[in-house]
Amino acid sequence: MDERLLIEVALHLGGTLDLGSLLRRVVDSAVKLLNAERALLALVDDAGRLEQVVTHNLTWEGPGTPLPISHGLFEEVLRRGAPVFVNNAAVDAQFSRNASVRALGLRMILGMPVVSRGRVVAVLYTDSRIAATTERGLRLETLRALVAMTATAVENARLFEEQEQRAYLLAHMVHDLRTPLSIIRLSAQELLRSPETDRETREEIVQDITDGVRRLELLIDSSMALARMKANLGDAPVDVDLAGLLRDHARRLKPLATARSTRIEVTLQGDLPPLRTYRERLEAVLDNLVFNAIKYATPNTAIRVSAGPLQPGALADSRPSTPGPGLFLQSDTLSPARGTAFLAVTVENACAGLPEELLARLFQPFARGDGNASEHRSNGFGLVIVAECVRSMGGSVWATPAESGGACFTFTLPVESLVVSASLRPLGS
Repeated sequence: MDERLLIEVALHLGGTLDLGSLLRRVVDSAVKLLNAERALLALVDDAGRLEQVVTHNLTWEGPGTPLPISHGLFEEVLRRGAPVFVNNAAVDAQFSRNASVRALGLRMILGMPVVSRGRVVAVLYTDSRIAATTERGLRLETLRALVAMTATAVENARLFEEQEQRAYLLAHMVHDLRTPLSIIRLSAQELLRSPETDRETREEIVQDITDGVRRLELLIDSSMALARMKANLGDAPVDVDLAGLLRDHARRLKPLATARSTRIEVTLQGDLPPLRTYRERLEAVLDNLVFNAIKYATPNTAIRVSAGPLQPGALADSRPSTPGPGLFLQSDTLSPARGTAFLAVTVENACAGLPEELLARLFQPFARGDGNASEHRSNGFGLVIVAECVRSMGGSVWATPAESGGACFTFTLPVESLVVSASLRPLGS
């Protein structure tokens, strides 16, 4: 039986790079192998912080809460990198005094390290109300073999996720170079075409070019961080004047709109409170949405950008975007503070419209409509970046056909947010 189980697990571990599926299979196999009643497998990072936890007949409340097992046992296995095995906890000098051992009548307790390249990458825990038998003790050797395979599979899955994220981030960087480069080019062309422009207008154009260069520098800095696999594509959250930011974007993108025979109209619904959010990620959202609205707009029409408080029930008809590859897996993100208000931003244009079949996959990589077959070439990453950035700021984003027959994109952001540290978020969440 043990050999057959190992072969089955080996085939499964070798056939998947999904960490969640991998860890679940290991826990189920350990339970089956040892006839355990409860089990837990906790994945940790280089600093010993929890990354992901899979349980069997145990409940973990999530990041920031303690594991539902002996903290001392977990720390000992993590520190020593050696298993802790208790045959009968009721008579064990260390564990017999433990309240949960007495309350649950636990007997067999096992903590097993999962070691890869000399480092503990996970801890496997099992327990039972039946003391270990000789047969169960012999199966520990099979469990060691299972754990060794787990270590290799975890490393493979992590390496795959890192490479996948690196490729995705590089695509994000290249895509985001487009908007500032276009602003610089068109602003410079405007200066060349109109040498007699008044000083104030010239200063505005030069400022647009300077801002474009600044965004290019930020993208290059992020690319350097990517090369070092830092993936910290965002600073600390700051107070952002949304109204001022929208007006600034409309002004900076005016040369693009003019070149496409369109115009940008900004409408604000009352006085908007400042947002506590990631400014760079918000700018990336606006860049992509407004740039796309300009690119696909029917000539001689307006791009309408509006912002205001989120109305009750406004999310009822939203189409949730499909989770993407996880641009901010290794970065801090934001979660709405309890009771906070939300602001909604809408970008609408007049265009050929959004096909119904495209709406369901609009925020997935490489999702493109038929319009891309003509002059509007796109790699399909713009809206993926939008969705990933909005999620990382604690908001939602969706698209609907506009009443005018064009496309309407709406995203929401909380006014007040709490930072969720990457080190406390389950891997892949």
